[in-house]
Amino acid sequence: MARIITHKWVGKAIAVITKDKVRQYGCVYATHFEAVINPIKAALFWGLYEREEANFISKYLSGKYPVIELGGSLGIISCVAGKKLSGKKLIIVEANRSLIPVIEENLKVNKISNYAIEWGGVGSGQELYFLQGDRSYKGEVIREFKPGCAPVKEIDLVSLPDRYNISSFSLVSDIEGAENSFLFENPGGLIHCKEMIIELHGTNDQGNIISISTQKEQIEKSGFTIIDTLGTVIYARREG
Repeated sequence: MARIITHKWVGKAIAVITKDKVRQYGCVYATHFEAVINPIKAALFWGLYEREEANFISKYLSGKYPVIELGGSLGIISCVAGKKLSGKKLIIVEANRSLIPVIEENLKVNKISNYAIEWGGVGSGQELYFLQGDRSYKGEVIREFKPGCAPVKEIDLVSLPDRYNISSFSLVSDIEGAENSFLFENPGGLIHCKEMIIELHGTNDQGNIISISTQKEQIEKSGFTIIDTLGTVIYARREG
């Protein structure tokens, strides 16, 4: 059923009916950008696009702390989180330059003004490159140069809060496996994190396999309690 209701022709019809302003998750989204292809418009309209993250933000995000979002993408989750912050800072990290105008427009439409967007990839002290995917909304941050990729600024969770004078923060993350940089390589970046909503991605880097189960164990070792899970998305917080 999901494949039928998110077909590109359904998305095209939705764009016409909604005049490229789709309402979902308590927000309004501008969908006229090239990056928002018709199947995404349809998935967003039906509440299927990033629904696990949106569900957990609505259900669990405390709103007590500024939010650092790793992987802003189209700004869908940025807006859901921003609506809960009551003016607290929203810091968004996105490696795909072409998506930054999409994020900015959606934040503007939803009257979220206290934000900052950092162009870069999440790492732990190494050179990073952005490899564009076959669609403008797709891409990945990699550590080894490949034809067609471009250098991208490296951002780590240790220095980022300091630059904004943030002593405690909530983390929202969906960065396609790059979460290993702060889960394993530089866990000091989580010292001031009070809660997290994170999509986990098992990885296989030249035979170095890190499973989602291993990632969950590492989160717990870092002092968090996993409260809830939806698919590969978890909500965890520090107790006490």
